[in-house]
Amino acid sequence: MLLSRRSCTFETCAFDSTGRHYDESGNYTNWWDDETIEAFEERARCFVDQYSNFTVLGPEDKVLHVNGRLTLGENIADAGGLTASYHAWKKHDEAKPDLHLPGLDTFTKEQLFFISYGNWWCGKTTKEAAEQAIYNDPHAPKPARIIETMANSREFKNAFSCPDRKPACKLW
Repeated sequence: MLLSRRSCTFETCAFDSTGRHYDESGNYTNWWDDETIEAFEERARCFVDQYSNFTVLGPEDKVLHVNGRLTLGENIADAGGLTASYHAWKKHDEAKPDLHLPGLDTFTKEQLFFISYGNWWCGKTTKEAAEQAIYNDPHAPKPARIIETMANSREFKNAFSCPDRKPACKLW
């Protein structure tokens, strides 16, 4: 399927703001009915609003808001990718359990999965680079890819016994 150069699963890219316009042969077309489009846009609006409220500091500590519309496809891919990878890991762990890491006994395996996910996105960005990315990059800043993706994960909320287990935004 000719969706994009992004690395994502069929479940995330085929049904995001870009992939929804391509049919099974990779042709650009409108294959969703009006009801499906309306339901998608309502749920997508949650992601747009959520990420648009996330801020980073630019040069001279200028507060910069993420453009939730620009980052929508990648935010959906992050949410779907986290869910898919979690369930794949759980299935593997049930068949062939991972050993618990010494010194990390205070965390469950599920918690360590999400800690590892967050660690993957850790990094430092200059304020100048952050400003350029806010205006041009279809990816949300790394802190948003941790915080907001976790806020949309029921599995994360269950693993850490969060009081509100309902995802902030859910596409599927």
